[in-house]
Amino acid sequence: MCQGKCNYGIIPYAKEPLLYHAFIVDKNGKSRFAHEELDKINQLKQNSLYFEYVCDGEEIDLSSLYKEKVVKSYQDGVKIKNCFLCRYHGINYSFKKEGSIFCKFLKKYW
Repeated sequence: MCQGKCNYGIIPYAKEPLLYHAFIVDKNGKSRFAHEELDKINQLKQNSLYFEYVCDGEEIDLSSLYKEKVVKSYQDGVKIKNCFLCRYHGINYSFKKEGSIFCKFLKKYW
């Protein structure tokens, strides 16, 4: 593996850092997508409970992919905490309220 450090870079992006995407579940159960250089990704991988590289594509809907990865990791037995796994979650479509998830039980936006 080249470790993302090519002598000439990737033309025409030679001056831009090569970024990788990963779905990560931290040891505390929180999940996220990371978009970092390979060195940073490897550090995150070492300190994570669950780690999966995500294919970088132009037509990827990141919100749908994130939900899919959350559910898949839960089904694989990963101890993950996420509102999308709760039956009381709702999607916030309002531009007036902050947060992307509405909790129907607590009546709060997250």
